[in-house]
Amino acid sequence: MTTSADRPGHGARTTPPAALEDQIKPWQAIPALPQGSRLLGNSVAFGKDPVAFLEAGRAYAGDLFRFHLLDQQTVFACGARAHETVFKAADSTLNPGDAYPFMKPIFGAGIAFDAEPEEMDRQMGLLAQHLTAPHLRRYPALMETVIDECIEGWGPEGEIGLVPAMAELVAAVSGRCLLGREIHRTMGPDTIGRYRDLASGMRLAGLLDVRLPLPAFRRRDRARRHIAQQLQQVIDARRRSSDAPEQDLLQHLLESRTPSGQLTPDETVIGMLISMTFAGVHNSVGLASWAGVVLLEQAGMLPQLLEEQERVVSPGAR
Repeated sequence: MTTSADRPGHGARTTPPAALEDQIKPWQAIPALPQGSRLLGNSVAFGKDPVAFLEAGRAYAGDLFRFHLLDQQTVFACGARAHETVFKAADSTLNPGDAYPFMKPIFGAGIAFDAEPEEMDRQMGLLAQHLTAPHLRRYPALMETVIDECIEGWGPEGEIGLVPAMAELVAAVSGRCLLGREIHRTMGPDTIGRYRDLASGMRLAGLLDVRLPLPAFRRRDRARRHIAQQLQQVIDARRRSSDAPEQDLLQHLLESRTPSGQLTPDETVIGMLISMTFAGVHNSVGLASWAGVVLLEQAGMLPQLLEEQERVVSPGAR
């Protein structure tokens, strides 16, 4: 959990952590970790191994402490009650945009965290409409088809890299279910690499300036341009087509309107599609890979899980 209260130009948007209702102590009372560097704060230790750094912080100060990342004062809050307080806090108390400036070049200007709270709520609302029960019931059949296509060439046995394989599967599934048939067809073997290059832009240096001439930032910008061009081509082709469009997320966004009544601009549609795909792939690959690791470690659980799947999602199951 971060705040930019000390960053010039951002103090008016985010209240310091002292405003975190009843759960979190006044800012000055939150234990502070020893500052590693006068200029960089704890950035070197955090950047080298974030998990080890935070575990050491918990051993030193408990489940609530503060430290410095470059020019940002940062609070670590752990535990169910602290998480509830953070996630239920109003945007006037904790503005996620102040914590994620490095996402702007990835999603685009005015998209998600870079948008004003009302516009971000509108965008999230448009995306959420395609994650409701009626739409979710359509996805299993599509997912099965896409996964069969992806693993068709695997053969009866062998070895795979779990994380790369999950990345390919998740990207293909999300592309077909959420973004539509045309976008799924444009997703070639380089797609995962493009999204990996996008993710390389999530670096501490982005807290200082997302425009720094770093190799990772150049890869991020090239990947973003390439993905945006692909999506624009699909949008243009769909608008030219005389066929009835598939009622997918892409069509939903193309037909959506801004509060002023204008059609949502293509650049905003593209940014929302990138944010949806990026967030879904980034989170789901980690969760799916970790589930695979656990199943490999506890192979005896697999027959029980397969039986449960057959019982719950077999044809005719309710």
